[in-house]
Amino acid sequence: MSSSYETFFRSFARAFRYVFRHVFRSFARAFRHVFFFFAVAFRHVFRHVFRSFARAFRHVFRSFARAFRYVFRHVFFFLAVGLRSGLSLFLGLFLRFYRAALSLLSSLFSSLFSSFSRLSFRFPPRFPPRFSPSFSPRFSRLFWLRFSPRFSPMFFALFLLHTISLFFRSTLTRFRLLLLLLLEQRHRFLYALYHLFFLLPFYPLDSRKDAPRLLPSFSGIGDKYKGELLLSGICDWGGQRLSRPHPFWSPISASSSWLSYCHGFSWLSDLRAYASSSPSSDKQLLAVRFAHERLSDWLLRHEHWSWEFWQPDLVRIRLTTLLYHYDWYSPAFSDHSRARLHRALYAHYRHLRRLSRLCNNRNNLLGSNRLSNSLGVSIGFASSEERLLRLIACVIGGLCFGDSRGRLRSDERSLCRELDSQVSSGDGFWFGRKADSHLGIMLSLLEAKSLYGLAQFLPPECLLSALDRMTPALKMLRSSDGGVTTLQGSLESDSRLVSRVLSRVQVRGRTPLSSRTGGIERMESGKGVVLIDSGSGVILPSAFHASPGAFEFSYGKDRIVVSCSLSGLRSSVFYGTVSRFSRTSAAHSMLCLGDRNAFSLGRFGTRRARVSVERVLGESGQPSLSLRHDGYRDIFGLTISRDFHLSSSGSCLFGQDRISTDFSYSRHIFSPIFLSRLVNLRFALRFHIHPSVRVFLLRNSREAILKPDNRPGFRFRSSGAFDLSVSESLYGGGGDFLSTRQLVLSGEISSSIFEEDFLLPWRFEHETDE
Repeated sequence: MSSSYETFFRSFARAFRYVFRHVFRSFARAFRHVFFFFAVAFRHVFRHVFRSFARAFRHVFRSFARAFRYVFRHVFFFLAVGLRSGLSLFLGLFLRFYRAALSLLSSLFSSLFSSFSRLSFRFPPRFPPRFSPSFSPRFSRLFWLRFSPRFSPMFFALFLLHTISLFFRSTLTRFRLLLLLLLEQRHRFLYALYHLFFLLPFYPLDSRKDAPRLLPSFSGIGDKYKGELLLSGICDWGGQRLSRPHPFWSPISASSSWLSYCHGFSWLSDLRAYASSSPSSDKQLLAVRFAHERLSDWLLRHEHWSWEFWQPDLVRIRLTTLLYHYDWYSPAFSDHSRARLHRALYAHYRHLRRLSRLCNNRNNLLGSNRLSNSLGVSIGFASSEERLLRLIACVIGGLCFGDSRGRLRSDERSLCRELDSQVSSGDGFWFGRKADSHLGIMLSLLEAKSLYGLAQFLPPECLLSALDRMTPALKMLRSSDGGVTTLQGSLESDSRLVSRVLSRVQVRGRTPLSSRTGGIERMESGKGVVLIDSGSGVILPSAFHASPGAFEFSYGKDRIVVSCSLSGLRSSVFYGTVSRFSRTSAAHSMLCLGDRNAFSLGRFGTRRARVSVERVLGESGQPSLSLRHDGYRDIFGLTISRDFHLSSSGSCLFGQDRISTDFSYSRHIFSPIFLSRLVNLRFALRFHIHPSVRVFLLRNSREAILKPDNRPGFRFRSSGAFDLSVSESLYGGGGDFLSTRQLVLSGEISSSIFEEDFLLPWRFEHETDE
């Protein structure tokens, strides 16, 4: 009996041990899995939380670092400007005092000698007769005195008063300039502080999911070849070609122009042009699907604000482009993704309004941009063109989304102030003088005008008036091929776009031939068109090109002589250097002396060129024009005149450059410093040729053949013992960097420049007219 109990007890113990062991193992294994799950979950949560805090701290630190960098850079800049202004002020004051003292002493001695010759012995030697010294014209108004024993202290008191007035006048001018610079940097600093608000996790604050009520009509021109390349994986944007970039939105080797084109969605016009060029539904479906995939991916990655991809100019371009093409790509979106797209579009519009309120005219202490434009200082962190286009985009966005009437009227008032300050009230030229910017502003104004008609609102009177004034100016800026001129760093633009804009405005009248505000002269006869730069660089010296007398010659569909026009290319590698080079005199088709610019470049440049133009119409209807500028007078004491004669058929252009001595500046011309500068002074007469024209130099080195594609060419001739050569050049008027050629007439100015003028005749003749 005991053995059976023992056996049962052992069996029960064994079973209990077996069950307990397996249950314990199961609980241990389950606890281990639960612990491992919680450990992995805690690790993922901690990693993401830590990464989020690190990313937020990094953004905050970057914002403070950028703000500190802005402050430190501009404080150092102000100190440098103040030091330079003080030195220039002291030197200018010393030179004025020195010249005044020399002039006064010379006039006093000459008067003393002439008076002592008329003395009689009835007067004591210490009381000479009364006389009025013959001062220079500048001081004769101030120092009309009699020679007496009280003359010396009175003279020095008045001279000191005059010197203080000159000092105060110069200081006031510089103080006004520094005040404008402080205003500009104040807006930059405020924009840097706004980044702390933009970095909030719930920004953008706008969660509106309604579709746009109105849509602007797209009137741009797309490149179907670029659209076809994009579908095959090749992105040819901004003068740079990348094959299957990875990652698509930020490849390592991409330039800033490529990224601007990519994140601005300007390639949608190329895709749409490619889809509409073929009636095949497969191509259209493929293009729409590609646009949908890329746009959905961008919303997933960059929907929230970031420093790189939410720059103000990118926000404006992206908003207007997505609104222009909304009816083309939106059917491919689902309801959920379409609501997300609407929220992003409205957030772009509200973000752009916040940025526009930051730098509009109401924030200017001086109340208007006219003073800042005349001194070449841009108020706000945006350029004048960008500020105007941003306000137009705000008006377009307000009309599309049906925003409140109060916000729309506020944007209209700001837009009217900008149009009044930037568009000339006389001939309608945009004060920046770039023809492609003039065309872009007119195109944006036309889109806003059409939206006002769809919304059944009356457009502002300033908008209609600006369009009426700018249309004749656009007609004047056209070349013979239908595009706009490349003077002042402009791009050619598509002739179809220019024709479309002019047809929509419908302003009739003759094309003007001269504009002093725009600084452009036009000569037109037959198929030939000559556009001449007559600007002096006084209105906006920080953006003007040193090109008084530069010209562009086009015949029919061919552009023959152009400018380099590289300032429109915004590449991260080349833009700083190229933009500075494109403003020099050597980058234009004009005469250069001693490898110097015709006037100073930059904000603080003091050497400007006075330009005078005289237009004559010949007996047989041949237009002629004579232009004269004194840009080299302060350096070499020389003035340059250019004569243009265009034949009645427009196929022959005759020109002559004349270098003459300005004898009204003779006090400086015959000084040893000026004479040493004129020794071995070299000149270079440049003619930049369009890349579509081939250049062949003949054996006699006096002539050259200019051959367009499959059309009769031109023959360039020059008379005189000058060296004619063909050298390399660059051209950016078509939107890309292209290698081209330039004709250069070079030599030394003869020593007989003081006796007779130095002449440089040249001409372009069509081969069929010889």
